[in-house]
Amino acid sequence: MSICHRLASRLFSVSAKMDKRCLLVALTLIGGCSGSPAAPSGSKVTSITITGGDLLLIGKGETFIATGNSGPVAVRWGSDAPSVAVVDPTTGRVSAVGKGTATIYADANGIRGTKLIRTLPDFAGKWTISYQVTRCEADGDYLRYRACDYPPNWIELELIQSGEGISGRFGMTDWDSYDWRSDNVLGSVSSDGTMSFTATATSGDMRIENVRLELRPNRQLAGTFEHVQFDRTGSVRYFLEVPTANPRSGG
Repeated sequence: MSICHRLASRLFSVSAKMDKRCLLVALTLIGGCSGSPAAPSGSKVTSITITGGDLLLIGKGETFIATGNSGPVAVRWGSDAPSVAVVDPTTGRVSAVGKGTATIYADANGIRGTKLIRTLPDFAGKWTISYQVTRCEADGDYLRYRACDYPPNWIELELIQSGEGISGRFGMTDWDSYDWRSDNVLGSVSSDGTMSFTATATSGDMRIENVRLELRPNRQLAGTFEHVQFDRTGSVRYFLEVPTANPRSGG
């Protein structure tokens, strides 16, 4: 006889000398003792699997989930590279804080599960770009009309980032002060954190090429790109350096 049944039987014998309420308690307890014994509290954890994104953008976060071989398991979270990604030890919330790779781990009962993640800068937003012309090449009518003396005088950039992918809009003036915009910015962020993209004006006679921009810790863009304008009479190419570019209000 199980301990549960012995206790219930004892209560039943005592309740015979007491009121009906005690008798009801005894009958209820005996009924609860019937059936199969309770299942073990849980199987031994022999492996842990971590579920979460492989890529996080700096400044963003995600809550990871740890699952043992027999189901959910309580773990202690950690990161082997806290300068790249930090993790809340109890909730599993992972936040990207720097560029690089990190191994996120979850420990329980001497067993460790791991997951390698990458982090990249987040270029999304609206930017006001300051730049300087480092070189200019022109031929045909562009050389004749001294286009190199009249470089673009304003640039605005609006970027959308999804993982490594870059899209958005680019706007600037051409050499003779006509504004043009491109809604077909298309590019990517490389593993070293450098962004590159191309953009072509709707008219098809102006392009942005060889873009290489990086995001500094104070959230400023810096790098280089080239602005090309061309037609059947010739072309001009401006080589531009971006010493700084700041987020616009609302960007």
